[in-house]
Amino acid sequence: MRRFFPSGLSYRKNIRIKIIAFFLIMVLSITMTLAYILYQQSYKAVTSKASETAYQTVSQSSKYIDVVKFITLTSPEDENTDYYKKERDNLIKIREITGARHIFTLRKTSDGKFMYVVDGSPEGELSHIGDTEESALCYEQSWSGIPYTDEKLNFVEGWGIYISSYYPIKDSQGTVVGIMGADFDAESIYNEMEHFKKVCLLILVIFTGIITFAGFLFSDKISRSIKRSSDFAKELAEFNLQNSISTKELRKTDEFGILAKSLENIRDNFQTLIGKINSSSSQVALTSNQLTAASTHSARAAEEVSHTIHEIAARAEGQMESTMEGALKTTQLGNIIDNNLSLANHINSAITVVTESINDGLKEMDNLSEITAESNNANKKIYDLVTKTNESSNQISAASSLISSIALQTRLLALNASVEAARAGQAGKGFSVVASEIKKLAALSAGSSKNIEEIVSDLQINAANAVDIMERIKSITTEQTHRVENSRATYQAINQAMEKSKNASQQLNDTGKEMYDMKNTILALLENLTHIAKQNSQAAGDVNKSMEEEAGALEEIAASSDLLSQLAKDLHDMILEFKI
Repeated sequence: MRRFFPSGLSYRKNIRIKIIAFFLIMVLSITMTLAYILYQQSYKAVTSKASETAYQTVSQSSKYIDVVKFITLTSPEDENTDYYKKERDNLIKIREITGARHIFTLRKTSDGKFMYVVDGSPEGELSHIGDTEESALCYEQSWSGIPYTDEKLNFVEGWGIYISSYYPIKDSQGTVVGIMGADFDAESIYNEMEHFKKVCLLILVIFTGIITFAGFLFSDKISRSIKRSSDFAKELAEFNLQNSISTKELRKTDEFGILAKSLENIRDNFQTLIGKINSSSSQVALTSNQLTAASTHSARAAEEVSHTIHEIAARAEGQMESTMEGALKTTQLGNIIDNNLSLANHINSAITVVTESINDGLKEMDNLSEITAESNNANKKIYDLVTKTNESSNQISAASSLISSIALQTRLLALNASVEAARAGQAGKGFSVVASEIKKLAALSAGSSKNIEEIVSDLQINAANAVDIMERIKSITTEQTHRVENSRATYQAINQAMEKSKNASQQLNDTGKEMYDMKNTILALLENLTHIAKQNSQAAGDVNKSMEEEAGALEEIAASSDLLSQLAKDLHDMILEFKI
């Protein structure tokens, strides 16, 4: 019995109780409804048949009434007439044939009551002419010319249970002169209906017992399957993936079998998913370590680039100082050239005193030689500075290429990190943000590298132009030196070729003008070199600032990679909570 009635049953906790209660409520509702409908239909069928019999009895009996003589019966003395006796005998025969309990005729009196006329009832229940009944709905309806028949059983104390029917008696003009009534005993019908009711109740009780017992059997079968499935689902909720649902449940082809197979598939899918997540967490941890190493390497590279930029800036400052010094020397050379022009202009007017001034001229030529030598040295220094500038620009270009390579590697790392973050799903959202920031930093580094390459390209072009100009200056200086040597020879030969002095003086004047123009050109070039040197120094500062920012960003990347590593560890710890 414990199998069907387990101890500690609770409606809220035990599904068997719910199923049994549901079956009982459903079965009782259906059977009671069916029993009620069956009883009502049986009651209606029986009463309808009895009512139809009563109606047929009174309608047929009214045809045997002689209306002319019927209206003459007004007092009890008329009961001795042959007509009364004949009509009573007819009604008695009709009563006996139809099985009616009473059959009688009525007539309405002047005071609104209804008086008995011919009564075919048994002797003990006979009503005489003049006996009256109070007005009733059934009497009034029939007196109005509309037949009346009961649709249900009537209970009258002292008379019992019966069904009545009333039919109007009309004369030849259609005027109602009386009522034919009949009462049929319905107590047997009532007793049959009560017996039928008891049988229905007995069938209801038996049927309820059978359904209850079947409900216990059926609920036990259902509840066992549900309990197995719920226990297995509880183990899944507790992260226990070691057990499997029973093969008996898996072999079922109904909804419980589908539920068992679905739970088994959930367990298998959980195991597969946990394995993939565990593998992904290990991969995330490995990638985090690689990212940390890469960010550390990038930080070191950024420090090296920053150091190189510092050196470039220092060299640019030295280049600017050398260029300014060259400009100063060139200004001094210009002053000397101006003096030479002034002297050449006075030669024509002072040709007469040339002889006296030969010694002074020789001294001036010696000074001019020294100045020319200094100019050659200054030009050589400028040429060396321009060459160094070109080399510095090449170094900047190499550093820019290194930055571009670092930016490309950083971008590849960001792309790899985005892919790994996408694989990690929800857990990789933070890592995806870090990868996005790394990608932005790589883009900024690539942009800065491109700007440096453009500046270096301009610097190399300007340096090449400066080299060409310095080559030209060197050629001019060489020519100037040759001219000075010729001038010295001319001065030594003044005593022998005084006539040639004017021509030499004119040539010196022309050469002085050319040197004056060259001096202005050299000053413009030096000013341009000074401006370029300032730009180089400023660009080096900007690059240094960018590298410092990149170094800070790489530090943030390293911190984020540490956080990602911690997240991977936490994910792995959560996976260990599953029992596989």
